[in-house]
Amino acid sequence: MKTGGAEEFLSFLEEQVKPMVEAVLPIDPDRQSLFGHSFGGLFVLYSLFTRPSAFTTWIAASPSIYWENRTIDQYYLQFAAAPKTRENAKLFLSCGEYETDKLAPFQIGAADEAERLAQKKVTLNDANAIELMERLNNLPGRPIHAQFEIHAGENHMSLLPVAVNRAIQNAFAIRKSV
Repeated sequence: MKTGGAEEFLSFLEEQVKPMVEAVLPIDPDRQSLFGHSFGGLFVLYSLFTRPSAFTTWIAASPSIYWENRTIDQYYLQFAAAPKTRENAKLFLSCGEYETDKLAPFQIGAADEAERLAQKKVTLNDANAIELMERLNNLPGRPIHAQFEIHAGENHMSLLPVAVNRAIQNAFAIRKSV
């Protein structure tokens, strides 16, 4: 699978999309949010770690933190060394109940049950997100408040509509000091 292009896409958002929207609509720069699911969730983390003041609310649903041997960790290290987020910055991490070590009911007894269980030991969506949340919440000065939630009854794909709903709730929440 060919991947990449995160920096180019982030530059496109920052240098073309945002100015175009701001030219037409009144925008509050302190209430901008970025949402992504799966590889999109990984992109949210990349964006946070490389341009921490680009958004205030960051929402990463089922982020593929494991991807390419956790390459995202190199960007985390640069962020942790000098985290310049917007005031009251928040990161919402989530995954589905069946992205943990549990199989969805329809997967139990399926021909690929063993492969699915083996893949869960690689992706570790819940454990990786919880570990990242803890690292972020323990940074000196707590430049960002990170939260994690598991959505009951959801798997990686069924999580998407639930995560979009929660993203909208979190993006439009009234800002209060953390």
